[in-house]
Amino acid sequence: MSENKAALIWAYLDGQLSPADQVQLEDWLRESSDHRAEFARAAMLHDRLRGLLGTGDEVLGPQEVPSAKPADALVQRGATLKHGIRWAISITAIAAAVIFGLVLWQGTASSELRAAVVDLQRLNDWSRRLESRSFRIRILDDRPQPDKGRRGRDKLEPTVSPPPKRPLDGALLHARGENQFVLEQQDPREGVFLAGCDGEIGWSVSPQGAARTSKDLNQFNRDAPGHEHQLPLNSLFASLDRLEAAYRIQIFPAAESDGVAAPEAKSLLVAIKKRGQRGSERFEVTYESGSGRILGMRIIDMPYGPRRLDLELNLEAEGTLDQDFFEHMSHHDGSHPIVSED
Repeated sequence: MSENKAALIWAYLDGQLSPADQVQLEDWLRESSDHRAEFARAAMLHDRLRGLLGTGDEVLGPQEVPSAKPADALVQRGATLKHGIRWAISITAIAAAVIFGLVLWQGTASSELRAAVVDLQRLNDWSRRLESRSFRIRILDDRPQPDKGRRGRDKLEPTVSPPPKRPLDGALLHARGENQFVLEQQDPREGVFLAGCDGEIGWSVSPQGAARTSKDLNQFNRDAPGHEHQLPLNSLFASLDRLEAAYRIQIFPAAESDGVAAPEAKSLLVAIKKRGQRGSERFEVTYESGSGRILGMRIIDMPYGPRRLDLELNLEAEGTLDQDFFEHMSHHDGSHPIVSED
């Protein structure tokens, strides 16, 4: 363990860690189980020392702790413990590592990390339910991608561009479970264009063309908001690891009355993209605090083909669509040819 990390750990255990240093410590803990095990051993040692000092045992001299560096203090304190305590710590190291996995969640009611983890799990559970939910999409702002000045490339060199994305304003996004969705877009030239996935087959249906299918579940979700950076909004909370790796997440709890949140109380999740990550710069999710039921989302600076969008999604309906709605056969008749792209 580096001297810097030992200092952060001891400052945290002594209740003297600054908010910025706590973020650094939390990121370090997320990196590996070995780091969490190191923290757990330090936490156990800290608790044992506190217990011994609290009972009057003179484990350390009065001048030793203030003058020692945190990392040296950790070694000195550990060396002064009785053999029985060292044995107890070694026996409980694995258990401590597991227990400390909950320390930052259960340490204080105001812990941002605890709130984020608990509420993210609620949102994840709600999103995986096999009840449909339908969101109306509204575009708040639409602007071109910034020119990054592609150096060394001949501007006259022919390039192959992907087909233009269809407009999202007014579109409907239906979702069910973890990976079932239907996106309804109004194309000014073709009419209503549909793309979806039933959980096993991806598909698309255009008014004048064929119904196309693929076993690749991501084959036809290119227009789903967030798809370009592996965080499509129809399954935003299905991959919590990806979400937490890319965003700094904060939870703003609902206002409470007499210390008790009402059943319909709402919370706001704000996620800000970390430096070096790809995706929307920021998104906000309004949801019911107790159930994780998502009521609306606002996404700021979302890449969408050659454009950058600000948009919002508002919940319009729940539980009105069955499994067959998410299958392509429900959206075309026998006159449409079916083309497999596998």
